[in-house]
Amino acid sequence: MTTASSPHRNTAPVHAAGQAVPPAWTTGPRPEWPGTTVLEAVAARAAAAPDALAVEDPQVRLTYRQLHEGSGRLARLLRERGVRRGHTVGVCLDRSAAQVTALLAVMRAGGVYVPVDPGYPAGRIAYVLDDSAPHVLLVRDAERVPAGAAPAGGVLDLAGLTGAPAPGPDRGEAPAPAPDDAAYMIYTSGSTGRPKGVVVPHAGLPGLAAAHIDALALDSGSRVLQYVSPSFDVAMADVLMTLTAGATLVLAEGQPMGEELLRLLAGRRISHFMVPPVVLGTLPEGELPELETLVIGGESCPDDVVDRWATGGRRVVNAYGPTEATVCTTLSAPLTPGTGGPYPIGTPVPGARTLVLDEALRPVPVGAWGELYLGGPLARGYHGRASLTAARFTADPTGSADRLYRTGDVVRWRTDGTLEYGGRGDHQVKIRGLRIEPGEIEAVLAAHPDVRSAVVTVREDRPGARRLVAYLVAEPGRALDPRALRAHAAAGLPEFMVPAAFVVLDALPLTANGKLDRRALPAPAPAAADRGDRPRTAPRTATERTLAAIWSEVLHAGEVGADDDFFDLGGDSVLALQVVTRLRAATSVALPWRALFERPVLAELAATADAAAEGSEAPAPAAAPRPGRGPVVPLAPAQQRLWILHEFDPGSSEYNTSAALRIAGELDTEALTRAVAALMARHETLRTVFRSEDGHPVQVVHDAEGAPRIPVREADLSGLGVDERPAALDAALGAEQATPFDLRTGPLLRILTVRLGPAEHVLMATLHHIVTDGWSAGVLVRDLGALYAAALTGAPDAGLPALPVQYADHALWQREATAGDALDGQVAYWREQLAGLEPLELPGDRPRPAVRTSAGAVHTFAVPPGVAEGLAALGRTERASLFMVVTALTQLLLARWSGREDLALGTVTSGRDQEETADLIGFFVNTLVLRSRVDESRSFAGLLAEVRETTLAAFAHQDVPFDRLVEALAPERDPSRTPLVQAAVVLQNAFAKLNSFAGLPAERAAVPRDAARFDLTFEFWNRAGGLSAEIEYSTDLFDRATVERLGRHWVELASAVVGEGAARPL
Repeated sequence: MTTASSPHRNTAPVHAAGQAVPPAWTTGPRPEWPGTTVLEAVAARAAAAPDALAVEDPQVRLTYRQLHEGSGRLARLLRERGVRRGHTVGVCLDRSAAQVTALLAVMRAGGVYVPVDPGYPAGRIAYVLDDSAPHVLLVRDAERVPAGAAPAGGVLDLAGLTGAPAPGPDRGEAPAPAPDDAAYMIYTSGSTGRPKGVVVPHAGLPGLAAAHIDALALDSGSRVLQYVSPSFDVAMADVLMTLTAGATLVLAEGQPMGEELLRLLAGRRISHFMVPPVVLGTLPEGELPELETLVIGGESCPDDVVDRWATGGRRVVNAYGPTEATVCTTLSAPLTPGTGGPYPIGTPVPGARTLVLDEALRPVPVGAWGELYLGGPLARGYHGRASLTAARFTADPTGSADRLYRTGDVVRWRTDGTLEYGGRGDHQVKIRGLRIEPGEIEAVLAAHPDVRSAVVTVREDRPGARRLVAYLVAEPGRALDPRALRAHAAAGLPEFMVPAAFVVLDALPLTANGKLDRRALPAPAPAAADRGDRPRTAPRTATERTLAAIWSEVLHAGEVGADDDFFDLGGDSVLALQVVTRLRAATSVALPWRALFERPVLAELAATADAAAEGSEAPAPAAAPRPGRGPVVPLAPAQQRLWILHEFDPGSSEYNTSAALRIAGELDTEALTRAVAALMARHETLRTVFRSEDGHPVQVVHDAEGAPRIPVREADLSGLGVDERPAALDAALGAEQATPFDLRTGPLLRILTVRLGPAEHVLMATLHHIVTDGWSAGVLVRDLGALYAAALTGAPDAGLPALPVQYADHALWQREATAGDALDGQVAYWREQLAGLEPLELPGDRPRPAVRTSAGAVHTFAVPPGVAEGLAALGRTERASLFMVVTALTQLLLARWSGREDLALGTVTSGRDQEETADLIGFFVNTLVLRSRVDESRSFAGLLAEVRETTLAAFAHQDVPFDRLVEALAPERDPSRTPLVQAAVVLQNAFAKLNSFAGLPAERAAVPRDAARFDLTFEFWNRAGGLSAEIEYSTDLFDRATVERLGRHWVELASAVVGEGAARPL
């Protein structure tokens, strides 16, 4: 058999983007079926190796003989109860050996297996049982039988059958199922408010098992962890592939995460594991030598998951497939770490078909996005939902007699013949890897008598905190209580579908054409607001106070009381993990992750923590720096782009960055040299170089003693005439700025002093952007000034604050913080925000070259003090920052120059959300896109209000590295222009309060540059008395005279909108 991991699938001929998709790509290899069914495999294994371990749960271990015999006995009982071909059998059991036995027994009896998670709310269980109408219901405890359940064949309590002898030969076993016979029915979330049962026949099951066995290298020695709920189809794949391979299926209680999961994987010697990426993101570092294969599915596969886990010979495979297409339709070859995402979801498994079609059901070319349609072994359809079945299972537009399933997923063919996932094309969402139809949640909420309207969406207002939020409008004269609504939702929905926050609105926001305006739905207020006027009991013990502080920070909940409930305040499972992790760091008490679910009230959890602390000797909390991290560290996500650009053009100075000071007074070169050495000792980034190891870029930190010394170069222009010095100074600074760095050898800092007179100097520091940013320039000037003053006086201490972490620590943290699906919600925001964005085309002095170069220059202009103050006052009046004001002005200016109403500018964020990074030199910034519509019929104040909201939303989604955003939104590059944005605006504050250097009067000096990173960059500098401004421009496109005129127009616009001008139409 050949599968997605077979050699010939890795050497598919490369086709250029835009070409037609070869038919061979769309169809998996010819299946060598009929293959072995799971029932045949278990029977054969029971005969050949009867004592081999088949299933292991925390209480029970079943050999293949025991499993085969037990499932045969239960199949006989089911047949005696009247189960025949096509009869549904409900199995309401926890994940256990008994549940696996029941699955095989239902198949052996000829029935249709219907898993029902006993942990679901009673209302949902009742609906599933009513809709599926099982002939027999299997339970473990008769007391847990749902009210009203009355199957024709009765309820069979397995607890009373334990150890029961077989009632004679297995004469009642049904004939082997036919391929078209229904095998199981899985209930998935439904957009109409009702779960829908997906009926899956036997036809695709042997191929599903065989494809996984081959691709994952399963054999009889494998130990497979079955992690997801039995009610999800992935659980079927776990069981089928494991038992068909003769391996051991390992079952665990619940769904552990974090350290609990790490202990489980190690202690139970797991070799294979199918899991959503978000779960892997919770695992701490630890040795797992026996873990051979990870299958990622349910969500996009993040780079960090592959980089961390696909090492040491471990296999990481990306899988894709909806329930309607028999669990899995595509499998990738083993993913390679360090290659960067997005990673492919692979190629069709044997017997599967994958067509990527446009809205007219025509195949799209290679590289184009379209909707994925699947063929091959498909589900029959939706039980009792003929119209929905007809809508989702369609005829093949190519003319074959096959049906296709319309997935609603957006994908594209890559040039290597693999598929890339691009997200959903509808409102269906995924939380923790689980598919959710918001419409089902909305229908449950709308059934509450006090609710008039309900909308449910996914928000990520805090990086990594992706959660469901419900927006509700009350019936006239009614009041809505979020606590009551949460209880109402929990009574009818599984835990993972209960919204984390409830927002009550007077009315739902609408667009101009009367449709729901999802972008206008507000972020939930701090969760403490949901508590209303309930009295709050202040924390009473030290542990309660510690927990209250942690909850307040994690949940953004303000004051937290002893009687507050974690989930009432907006907590979820991922935030729960953060709580127990922070509690351990603060108190050395290690609580299991599930403790918050069992004791969600703060006082109860504190009591549990106190009880756990008695007699324990937990290790002290880890310090912020990474102990023993060594000198070689992976790059931070943002650094990777600069490394790639440098490798492409190592002689470029495009990403050189400089800070220069004009200083009144003498400079002592020897003391300055000692200060530079001390600066390098303080900041690891200044003694860091970059290289490639095993094909992966890394940064290498030299120790302070072994790092190369940085000399202070001197230039003396004092002998020139006063009129000659400015041009000579510009030439000296420009040459220094234009000299490239070698990232592999370093050093990446240069210091130049230029003597203009006996008491006038310019001090210039030049660095590569990969180790610095605008904020860092201020840190460098402050630190160097303090160290220079200490060197002059011989003081042993410069009085600088200690650095709690170094940049390498931050790089490691950032890679971990963006692991899993932490950024998927933010990428989805940007995908919607930037949909349909066209490139900005400004009238230039020359045609745009076919291939963009970095050739550029800088024009400097001043904003008059009165105008600068007027802009600041306008911002205060309109509750906008000065940055928002200059951004709105720049967008208005470029809208008029380009004739465009819809345009976007790039900007940068500081990237320093952690207090520990405030005093570091390093590359923390990220590029954001600010898109606005400039409507000249409204006032500047109206434009500013839109820019304000756009900016706030953009900064709330600032964590996606720009290169990852480009890959997601603009994968087809235009070599003539920069991706996504062609103009940028930046407000620099690094030298806002600068007036001295080591006690000498000093001010910022402009540095000429001959490189441009965009077509235009407007850079504003806060300084005493107003604003200075620079326009960095591409000399391929613009003459200096044009840019000078652009600067004058900016000042004229600024002068027109201050004061009462802000209220006049544009």
